Amino acid sequence: SEHFIGLVGSGAASGLGVGAFELDATILLQVLGHVFIPVYIASQVSTLPEYMERRFGGKKRIRLYLTFLSIILYIFTKISVNLYSGALFIEKALDWNMYSGIVGILILTALTTIGGGLTAVIYTDTLQTAIMLIGA
Repeated sequence: SEHFIGLVGSGAASGLGVGAFELDATILLQVLGHVFIPVYIASQVSTLPEYMERRFGGKKRIRLYLTFLSIILYIFTKISVNLYSGALFIEKALDWNMYSGIVGILILTALTTIGGGLTAVIYTDTLQTAIMLIGA
């Protein structure tokens, strides 16, 4: 939802610079994946906190600190923006209250994730991608 509301609004206000930023991000993610995936595979780890724990010693402090920091930053930067922009869309499209939209998004997300686990999330993302591509 932050892409439909935030990036589209930024692109309309400032022009092609937003699209160039997103294009650069896709290229940079490919380069970073090419560099770091062999390191993770060789180290037999799957997360950055786990890699840092193995790289800088067996102390759990580094892993716990990075895990806690990642979760807190994700909550305050990604989840809150998604909830707000999704609720803003629901408020404008369906004329609901902002807080009702947030609660509705949370309930729908929890039911989908708890009911079907990661598999349900993957199928939902695939369906949403198909809808966005058809709609574009």
